[in-house]
Amino acid sequence: MVCLVLLLQGCAFPTQVQRFGVEYNAALGEMNNVQTLINILRARDGMPTQFSSVSQFRGNINLTASASVNGQLRGEGLTSVIGATGSDTTVTTNSTTTALSALGAQPSTSIVNSVVTTPVRGTSSSSTIAEGVDLYTPQISGQIVSGTAFDVAVFDTQKFYQGITTALPCPTVETLLRLGMDNRVIEFLSIVQVEFRLKEAAGGRPAGMRILRYVNNPADAEASKKFATFVECYGLDAGMIESSASNIVAVSRLTRGTDGKTIPLAIDKVTVIDGEKFGLSNKTGIGDDPTGDASLFLTKVSPEKRVPRIFLRPDLKECTVPARGYTLEKDFLLSSGAKIDFPRPAAASADAIYIGNGLALLSIQGNLTEVPVTMDISFRSPEGLYRYIGAYLQFDGGKNVKLDGEPLFEIAEGAPKDALAQASYRGKRYGLVNTPKTGIRNAQIFTLLQQLINLHKEAADRPTAIPVRAIP
Repeated sequence: MVCLVLLLQGCAFPTQVQRFGVEYNAALGEMNNVQTLINILRARDGMPTQFSSVSQFRGNINLTASASVNGQLRGEGLTSVIGATGSDTTVTTNSTTTALSALGAQPSTSIVNSVVTTPVRGTSSSSTIAEGVDLYTPQISGQIVSGTAFDVAVFDTQKFYQGITTALPCPTVETLLRLGMDNRVIEFLSIVQVEFRLKEAAGGRPAGMRILRYVNNPADAEASKKFATFVECYGLDAGMIESSASNIVAVSRLTRGTDGKTIPLAIDKVTVIDGEKFGLSNKTGIGDDPTGDASLFLTKVSPEKRVPRIFLRPDLKECTVPARGYTLEKDFLLSSGAKIDFPRPAAASADAIYIGNGLALLSIQGNLTEVPVTMDISFRSPEGLYRYIGAYLQFDGGKNVKLDGEPLFEIAEGAPKDALAQASYRGKRYGLVNTPKTGIRNAQIFTLLQQLINLHKEAADRPTAIPVRAIP
């Protein structure tokens, strides 16, 4: 019987575990959503952000079972019952007499009934005849008791804050670009500013001079409008810079002794030339004739790497609408003979016009001239993304920065029922807007903020409890 109870509870155990796991997962997700929403609102108000997480869940499930059998055995024969009584006892006597009046006559019967009532105030005794079957009453019971405990970790270590306040590296930005989100969203969120500088002197301007700059600052209306036009005209991507090498020293310096005579090249010096850090200017290697060592150089190798790049979007209709102050210049003839279309400011401007592939058009003596440029892109940190969204909600809210006619990001006061996330902040209720046009973009940005913070949450960063001895 106990086995039956354990079997039934065993069937219920997987269901309990599954329910607990799902409910805890939902609770953690809701906690992260509320925390993210509140941190956005804190950034809007210029307050510091705070990050915490449930570092560990501990749960236990106890199964108990019990079984018992109660029996009532009933036998045959007389069963005496002796007990006290306080009532009168009535005894009824029935007497039957049968007599024959003559031989062969029918018998006659007479019945005499007598009733005697006797008061009883003592002990009574009675005898009964009990006859029947034995009765068995089984009892089974089972119980499942569960309990949970968890630890809340506050992420306030130096390593964590250094991580979330460090600019996003190019590989991370490239990963975000491959997530399937709108390329324009990644530009608005990740880029702080873009600068273009002359690669070489041109038009009386020295090399390295800045000739074009875009700043992504929601608090500056003019700069914000200019950057919004930049996003519509130019896309963000990543490209590969091939490895390069620069000469360091002639190999003859390694194969010639202090007396000027040729010496064998030591093996420890050869191992330095691994092709990753150091290489040779001649790919064929060091020959047997030492006279050629003077023209063979040891080179410093710069490995190939991924870097961000800006490209001119194929469709320039959105960025050249009259409201943006740009017109579409068509079939502009380059020095290479190719023709391109590019956005040109409607009003005269001293700024250069970037046309992609490391080239810009600079006005020199009234003519647009091609000049090679270098480009510097400054990316935000994960904490900076919160600050940007907060500043956007405070200063812009869709006035200057819109995507397809809708705000980039939107939080509503009052928390509608269909809000993607809700939170209470400073006595008010807020919700992440979920509309057919902006709901998906809001959810993507919201998710992106959480993911970038989670990249810096490590188990080693979680504070541990350190016992401190106190004097009672």
